[in-house]
Amino acid sequence: MPPLKKSMPSGIANAPSKRTRDALKVGKAKQTDEAGRESVGAATTRQDKRRQETRFKLMRAALQLMSAKGLDGVAIQDITNAADVGFGSFYNYFPSKEAIFQNLKEELIEYYAAALDKLGEQVADPAEKIAASARYTMRHGRADPVWGKFVLATNFNRDSLHAGLGRYLLRDVMTGIEAKRFVCHDLASLVVAVGSTILGGLMAEVTVSEHADDPFGSPDDLPEKISATLLVTLGLPWAEAWTIASRPLPVVDLPANPLSVGMRPDS
Repeated sequence: MPPLKKSMPSGIANAPSKRTRDALKVGKAKQTDEAGRESVGAATTRQDKRRQETRFKLMRAALQLMSAKGLDGVAIQDITNAADVGFGSFYNYFPSKEAIFQNLKEELIEYYAAALDKLGEQVADPAEKIAASARYTMRHGRADPVWGKFVLATNFNRDSLHAGLGRYLLRDVMTGIEAKRFVCHDLASLVVAVGSTILGGLMAEVTVSEHADDPFGSPDDLPEKISATLLVTLGLPWAEAWTIASRPLPVVDLPANPLSVGMRPDS
């Protein structure tokens, strides 16, 4: 399987060039030789900080809008308006709305998926790993509904199995099949069924029903029940599936949403 492609953290993409580094050195010298006069270094640092803050505002605005409306429902003008940034400034950071959408996927989903995959270092049973991954994902969506809605906005299609959560799910299902832990009559159908079950659980966690007779309600153990159901889909008997899905979750260090409310560009 190809290695996970990591996106650049927001500050690295705007790292100073050699010319800028040289200017910083000159600025430091000026700061020493000409006390009281603003240095080139200080000006460059402020410029880099402004660029970082502008990119952060664009990313956060795009996340809020695209998690609610999806990629197709959002225009660049919507993003710049929400970020309070000039329309033309958008293109200093991203060539298109598809590009900022891809950046969001990499920063919010790819890193999360890679961290979640470390469950494999603690859990040898493919069934327990898939159940724990599903439970973490649904609970993460409950804690951060904007993140959860953005995951849903990325859609579940053929391409989903080549990146992010889908790539690891496909691999873990195949590992369980090879170990004869799962029963599979058709791989494609099985992966679609399991993936759709997880996304359905995530949707239940991040949406609020207006109907009094909502069948989901708000049970704290909904992620466990859904995880047990997907294990049954993979061929386990219900009693064993529920035992696995209700075990204490292994501890794994998952990254916080860098664009959530309260976070800053330099966090």
